[in-house]
Amino acid sequence: MKKYKLLFYSLLLIILLLFAFSKYYNLLNKIEYKIAATLLLFTVYFCIILLLKKKIKINFIIILITGLIIRAFFFNDPSIKSQADVNRYIWDGRVQAQGINPYLYPPDSVKLESLQDNRIYPNINHKGYRTIYPPLAQMIFYISYIIGGDSFYTLKFIYLFFEGLTLLFLFLLVKEKKYILIYFLCPLIILESYLGMHIDIIGIAFILGAIYFFKKERFYLSIFMLVCSILIKYITLVTVPVFFIFYIKKISFKKKINKFQFYQNLFIKTLFFILLILLFYFPYIKAGKYIFESFIQYNQKWKFNGFIHQFFIYFTGNYARYLSVAFLSLIMFFIYFRLKAEFIIKIELTLLTALLFNNALYPWYLIWIIPFLVFHLRISIFYLIGIIYISLHVFIKYKATGVWDEKNIILFLQYIPFYILFIYDLLRGSYAEQFQNSSNNTRS
Repeated sequence: MKKYKLLFYSLLLIILLLFAFSKYYNLLNKIEYKIAATLLLFTVYFCIILLLKKKIKINFIIILITGLIIRAFFFNDPSIKSQADVNRYIWDGRVQAQGINPYLYPPDSVKLESLQDNRIYPNINHKGYRTIYPPLAQMIFYISYIIGGDSFYTLKFIYLFFEGLTLLFLFLLVKEKKYILIYFLCPLIILESYLGMHIDIIGIAFILGAIYFFKKERFYLSIFMLVCSILIKYITLVTVPVFFIFYIKKISFKKKINKFQFYQNLFIKTLFFILLILLFYFPYIKAGKYIFESFIQYNQKWKFNGFIHQFFIYFTGNYARYLSVAFLSLIMFFIYFRLKAEFIIKIELTLLTALLFNNALYPWYLIWIIPFLVFHLRISIFYLIGIIYISLHVFIKYKATGVWDEKNIILFLQYIPFYILFIYDLLRGSYAEQFQNSSNNTRS
């Protein structure tokens, strides 16, 4: 076992040095280099994960320190100014600091002309669109701006705080504590949270909190966490029926509860859920329909790396969206009502299904799935998170010529092996084993 332990810590040192090398030589800000660098990072990362199956004792403090050092590489990164999404976060915070509803006007509006500086404003993408981000995300942008102004560092420290919550919830939820490093050392988590600076990292803490408090039957706290997650990114809306169905199962098995109490509990929790959402939206309510305008436009117009959506477009043209929604609904119905699986597995599957059916699948979208790999290793998902950066090839030509040209070969390289491995996971691999255990538990 000593040789495996030595190999593990050697790989830990290698991934640390690779991050340092990539940062020092600015490889992660040049797309052609970023693709190569991330493929190498993920290769080492997967080797580390393979060693986890060996019965070696791992010092969690060393893992924690390594993860923090890697994150520290990206705390002083001037190239972040070119990251469009975080500039929009700062912009939305700035608009709110002036007492203006961020949903009312797009950045290029004459109403906001006094805020259009030479630092943040030029680096915002889609200046003609109103903000897409939900209310809680807006509140975080506002708090960050009030504390640190245009500083990116304030947001990074906020991210680090919520990652601390994520680690806490994972520590409380997972049996094998060493598997937490799957999350904490994942290159996708680090790069998209501290280089790309995507706010999804905060939503992860909330969805894990919702799961933890639900399992502890502290339902009001669970609902609060779930609502917070939804209002960071709408993706977790798809998990609401899972929480609802499992809550019904939980209260149904309670001995001292009659029919009236059953429906009373259900009504009160549902009302609490709705009122919480309305409470978060209330400060922005004067924007009316504009709150959802950009979200609707995004889902109608944006297409990137969505294999299923592209598949339907190829075969059905204008009917692709309707077919995609129909198939998504059928699969979700099966997961919600027919699939015999544990609570956390259903949460994972609903999120994964929603992502795969989305018309756009950027690399940072997949960070929502990574915490679930701590509970159950999935060959298929590991493959997808490791290969997805090749999808960024399209930006090389786009930046040079302005032509958006997604290659089918890139889609096939990502998704054909993924779906083969995913089917294996479902029929013979980790999913199959867990479905069988759930079925046996139901019978007994």
